[in-house]
Formats: sequence, C-alpha cells, structure tokens
Amino acid sequence: MSKIKSFDQFVNEGADLLSVARSLAADLLSGRSLTGGSPDSGSTTSGEPVTIGGSATTPTTTQTSITTPLTTVPGNDDFTLYMQHQQGIAGAKGLIQASHGTGKLAADTIATKYIRAKGRNVKYANLVENVPSDKPQVLKDLVAALDAGDQKTGALLFLNMWKEKWNSKYKQAQTGINSPKNAAIKELIQKYASKYGVPFDFATTVAYIESGFNPKSGNSAYKGVYALSQKEFDKYVRGGDIFNADNNINAGLQCLRNNIKEFKKYLGPTLATLNLGSWTANLA
Repeated sequence: MSKIKSFDQFVNEGADLLSVARSLAADLLSGRSLTGGSPDSGSTTSGEPVTIGGSATTPTTTQTSITTPLTTVPGNDDFTLYMQHQQGIAGAKGLIQASHGTGKLAADTIATKYIRAKGRNVKYANLVENVPSDKPQVLKDLVAALDAGDQKTGALLFLNMWKEKWNSKYKQAQTGINSPKNAAIKELIQKYASKYGVPFDFATTVAYIESGFNPKSGNSAYKGVYALSQKEFDKYVRGGDIFNADNNINAGLQCLRNNIKEFKKYLGPTLATLNLGSWTANLA
C-alpha cells in the first residue's frame, strides 16, 4: 500500500518551496518589489472586477504591482465554510469582509508568528503558511498587497486561490474516498455526515484536505482525519482517542456543523453576499 500523503503534500503540489523562498530573499536583498517591479513602479490596478460570494467588487489601486489576475473562480462559495475551519471564524469573516471592502482582516490573521518548523518568524503567518507552494506568484502578490496596506486585494488573492484549490480537491476527494483502502473511512463519514446534517461531499473534501483520509495524520497541534486540536476533540468525544477514526470523524463533523452555524451568525448581513449551497440553510 502506498503511503497516504500528508496535508503539506496535498497543498504543495508541483513547486519547490525552497526555490520560492530563495527567490523572495533575492528580491528583498536586491531592493526589488516582491512582484518583480521596481520600488518606484507607481500605482497600478490590481486586476479585473471579481465576485466573491456573488458581490462584484471594483479593482483596487495600490502602490504595488500585482500580477496575479483577480478573475472570478466558478462555483458556489461553500469553500468559505472550509475557510472557517482553516482560519477560524473571526479570520474567515475578516477575509470575506475585507474582500468586499466592508471590513478588515482579523489582527491574528496578519500577525507575525514564530513557525517552529522553519525556525523563524513569519510575517502574515496565518495566510502565508496556507498558500501552497505551487502558487509562488500568489504568495508574492499577497505579501506585496498587505505590505502596501491593501487588505482588499490581499483577501481577494487568498480567497480566489483557495476557491480554485477547493474545487480541485473536491474532485480528487470524491474519487479518493471510493478507493477500497478508504472504505472504512467512507462508511464513517457517511454515518456522521448524515447524523449531523453535513453533506457527504463537503465532509469528504475537508477530510481529504486535512489528512488525505489518514486517521494517523497530524502534528503537535492538530490530529486525525479532521485535523482537530485536542481541545476541540474533547468537546465532542470526551475520553476518546483522537487518532481513532470513528472518534475523530464523530467529533470532526460535530465541530464543522457547529462552527458553520456560528459562522453564519457571525457574518451577519455579509452572509447574504455569499452563494452558499442550499444545505447550509438547514444549519440554523
């Protein structure tokens, strides 16, 4: 049996992260802008009008050259419900509202944090650490936009990239869950997705992104099929084993359901701008 890929392997496809880091370092040392333009390249328009959650936005003018096209990614906005799993409820709300120009990114989202695996502080860590290494230009443009104080463009770049990634992982998840080696995981996801009112395809996509359906996946903070913290896990399956597939999927789908319900309340009027699947209306 081939080894199940880790989360990092899933999102970091086709690019050498070290080469990206070297490129960024070379740009900084040479005094060039992070997007390759000269430091005094002047004001440029960041991209085409874009829709995030059904609301057209106007291109943002910044002092930094942004080369990643801000074009609309097809599909509904269910991926934003995964964003609250990745970024937290406040972080996801800030991303959506900043992309509309109606709010700001959460302070924690753009904080500089020490990343133990890298042995250094990382600026805008919550965002930068979640940009796949096959998206080096998005990484450069995201950092450049935030450095220029342009949170709207930064949020649009991140959300567009993740909507595209979500769509790709959605298709892969629906194929992967039907592999014979994942039969037991499929049965458990079906059981608990039905019990807690979370669609099977959404539930499998989150599990695929977080662990590749591997119940033993994890790091010091997040573990199991749904990459739960011990604190989150204990809220739903007290005394259970976080690496036990049944326990983790049970807790994971309760966590998703409850966080999505809370997220909807937290978004307030902004919820109406999102093009969510009809299933979310039942999570009141």
